[in-house]
Amino acid sequence: MRNYIGILQSGDAAQYDTISNTLTPYTYAQENIRMSFLETTQQYAGSNQEATKLFNQALDSMKDLVQRDPTNPRYFLSLAMGYTYEARAENNLSYLKDAETQLRKAMALTPKRQDIRYQLSYNLAQQSRFPEAIALMKDTVALDPNLDDSYYYLAVVEFVAKSNYVDVYNNLETALSGTTFHHLGDGQTTITTIYENILSQAYQARNKDVFIGAAKRLESLSPDKKASLDNIINFAQQNKWAQIQLLKK
Repeated sequence: MRNYIGILQSGDAAQYDTISNTLTPYTYAQENIRMSFLETTQQYAGSNQEATKLFNQALDSMKDLVQRDPTNPRYFLSLAMGYTYEARAENNLSYLKDAETQLRKAMALTPKRQDIRYQLSYNLAQQSRFPEAIALMKDTVALDPNLDDSYYYLAVVEFVAKSNYVDVYNNLETALSGTTFHHLGDGQTTITTIYENILSQAYQARNKDVFIGAAKRLESLSPDKKASLDNIINFAQQNKWAQIQLLKK
């Protein structure tokens, strides 16, 4: 993979054939080669003509792999991610529908696999099909209420859908209060953004409990803002809403 990245970053189109030549002849090793090929090249889709051409070749190679073995959900997931990157590169949301098709094929093979459900739900949200996305995540939570990650993804989809802020808050709190949550590191920016939005809405609604809860959670996420957050928590506890100044970006 590092060789792929080096060649792509070099911008030397003459070297691109080196990558494409690894796709033939077809052998058992092609599974890892093709998935790695697509995973690497999709990051450069749209960056220049040659890189996009190589990405399309990688996408075609995964389509061929899916046809050779339509029983492996990993292939469908890889292809779905490729279509998602293509939607971004081409600014064409129709590719999200193609990604959805692949995700549904993967889910048909493993109906209870959580990560596939998370990706499909977010795909639907990207298509602005919010009721379907939320319904899928609620069903996913019901499959195993002990998985904290499911509450996180439900909260994210609800936030994107501009659902009731209290619902978003409750689901996010359930996720972060659990012992199996896995996204506090890589998802901290998203989590912080959501809590700041909850804080603002709770302030407008004068919802003391949610306001204080969101502020305390932000203290743990942004220790550098603790002094300011302590002030607004104290004002909220005394119902002195007029004296509260929300955090500035």
